[in-house]
Amino acid sequence: MRSGTIYLISCEGKPWYMALFAEPRDESKGSMTNSREFNEFEKFYKAITTSITIREENNRSITYMDYCDPTCNINDQIFKTHSLAWFGLQWPQTDIFSYKSNIGKYFFLREMKGDEIIRARLSALYFMAFINSSQAANDMRNFEEQVSLWVADHNANASKITTITQHSARGMQLEITRGMKFVAGELLGGIVLTILFILASFIVLNKIRGRSNSRVAVLSFASSVLPIMSLVNALAACSFFGMHMNAITVLAPALAFAIGADGVLMFYNAWISVHIHSNVKDHMTAVFAAIAPSVTIVSGTSLGLIAGILFPIEEFATFSCYLGVTVVFLYMSQIFFFPAVMVWGSPLVTHRPLARETPPLHKMPKEESVDVILGRYAHFLTNSSWTKILIVPLLLGLALPTYLGFAEIKANIDYRDFLPADSPSNRGVRFMSDIVWPEFFNVIFFIEKPPQFDDSSSYQRFKEMISEIESLPGNIKDAGMMWTNDFQRHTRMIGNETVLNMTQFEDFITHYIYKAWNSGVRYRLEGNKSVITRMLYVAAFEGVRSTMDKAVLLSCCRKIAAKYPEFDTVPFDTEVAMVDVILQIPYVTFCIPLIVIVIYSVLSLVIIGNLAVSCVAIFSIASIYLESYCISSLMGMKLNPFSSAFLLIVAACSSTHATHICYTFQKVALENHYANDMEHRLAKTFKILLIPVALSKLCGFLVFVPMIFTNVAVFRWLAVINLCCLLIGAIHALFLIPLILSCIPISLTGHEFLCTAKKDANLELKSLNN
Repeated sequence: MRSGTIYLISCEGKPWYMALFAEPRDESKGSMTNSREFNEFEKFYKAITTSITIREENNRSITYMDYCDPTCNINDQIFKTHSLAWFGLQWPQTDIFSYKSNIGKYFFLREMKGDEIIRARLSALYFMAFINSSQAANDMRNFEEQVSLWVADHNANASKITTITQHSARGMQLEITRGMKFVAGELLGGIVLTILFILASFIVLNKIRGRSNSRVAVLSFASSVLPIMSLVNALAACSFFGMHMNAITVLAPALAFAIGADGVLMFYNAWISVHIHSNVKDHMTAVFAAIAPSVTIVSGTSLGLIAGILFPIEEFATFSCYLGVTVVFLYMSQIFFFPAVMVWGSPLVTHRPLARETPPLHKMPKEESVDVILGRYAHFLTNSSWTKILIVPLLLGLALPTYLGFAEIKANIDYRDFLPADSPSNRGVRFMSDIVWPEFFNVIFFIEKPPQFDDSSSYQRFKEMISEIESLPGNIKDAGMMWTNDFQRHTRMIGNETVLNMTQFEDFITHYIYKAWNSGVRYRLEGNKSVITRMLYVAAFEGVRSTMDKAVLLSCCRKIAAKYPEFDTVPFDTEVAMVDVILQIPYVTFCIPLIVIVIYSVLSLVIIGNLAVSCVAIFSIASIYLESYCISSLMGMKLNPFSSAFLLIVAACSSTHATHICYTFQKVALENHYANDMEHRLAKTFKILLIPVALSKLCGFLVFVPMIFTNVAVFRWLAVINLCCLLIGAIHALFLIPLILSCIPISLTGHEFLCTAKKDANLELKSLNN
């Protein structure tokens, strides 16, 4: 879809592209360079351009030819060349008498003998127009739809000798939309699965704590409403400030339900497990003291996400801000709404003064057995030498794949990943990505201030720039298109002149062979010579196999153009906007998560109040994010807009794995005087929240579980990232973090921010015993 580039200078509006590919049905002997196959393809092309009626207007049929000007003759070059090439075709340039015709972008999957094309198993023809109104856009979509019907009829006709494939924006959009419907259904299934698991988690916590609650279903429903309310409220708030949502917004429920489930489970666990007070006010005060600070730290990641609005790519900036605002609304709902529902849905059991003495409370057998298991686990971590031995291999086992995966991080957009596996559009994408780009890829250079071609210094400087472009890796010799090449042939120059004779330009540009350059060159007359005011240069490259290769190539072209600012040269490709996104994607996954981690670090240091314990929490969020990122890359995940956006969710969710454990670990030391008894300190921490932490991790994971079975590859990879985050987070939360805390000297995890003297702690303990 690059062949019409020489016309771009004279056109205004949004470019519209379509391509048709033809293959011979005779796979053993057929060739698209043969007259029968190519003529059938040419006849089909001319029929759809003139015979398809897009709509009727003023008793006149509107066709493609009404919109394609001045690119209507975009493929005439190959039609004329093929009809006159009696002695065969050469690639990339074919000699026709004294003229040269560039046919590089028309024939692929070639069998060559020197420069001669012996056989070509694929041919392409291109369509181009410039859309400057909604009516034109609708007409082009209608044209694409009718072309698809013609293609289907052609391919269903057994008498035809070619098979035609259409590659168009409409077809891609329809198939992506179809894939998104599958994804939406699976996402809804994940949400329902999460809601059911939240209900199961409430029941499990009730059983463990020995509570009976007939209204647990109401609590589960309220817990499920919080993320949905927060998503809707955040959407309204962002829209109010003029932000526009995009396709990656569909990922936001993953964060909303992960942090939402984490908060409500922590609150409910505290509500049914703290010592029962005589009234709701005192009991709720104890609940907030137990869990609100750690919930605040987790929700504080929203500040980093909101700060992501400063990122230069609007789509990611908006998405990051939307995630941050969603977490803010979640936090407010968890603080102000859920506790009220919890008081009603799980009434406080108070002890009325019916007797002078109240018998001591006894733990329920279920709770006691769980506490015994957790106590033994704490003993194992703190007293077993095996755990101390395992910590180094475990850290290395996580660090090594992270290091290897870091080297495998690659950004790329393969449009097949966004299509259902059974999509017919995959064929056209394969032709473009795997065949056309690698064999013949054009980069267009808009030269806004061309040199003075009759001035030696200016022209030589310009030739140096072109020489640098042609020396780039992958450049195809003699495949570039620029009017100077034809001009030198027309004027019989030998090609090493220091200036061009611009007095002959008028004769050249009006010649019937070269007059197509009228749309690719702008000039004015000054006396008897012509002055070029704007022009194009089209370079051809091979070996471009991905959008990342495009990005690298265009970056090199931009660097060369920047060395010659006097020509004001702009390298361009039809997907240049997406290329710019690809170049920014690695920064998305670094800059915004870094801000999130920095803000999390500040909040941890302030709220936890101990440097060593806070560092463990900070180490955990950074490690879980990096390990999830790099290990999924090692498994084959590529950075694209969706995976990059999901990694922002991973950065925020990573805070939930360590925060509650680290905060409670420090709180236990302050309130229960276990500062010098690491085993009891860990056991108390585990008994308070190890199980709800594990349940909340599973809740957050379940939203994207159904995506593992989706037929849209990009979302399947999101499920892989999600699974990596769950497994790595579980290793950290359930084993690595407690183990690291138990290995830190007691003096560094005491009451003080930096260091607590053992002597002072012992004296305090003795005074309490006395």
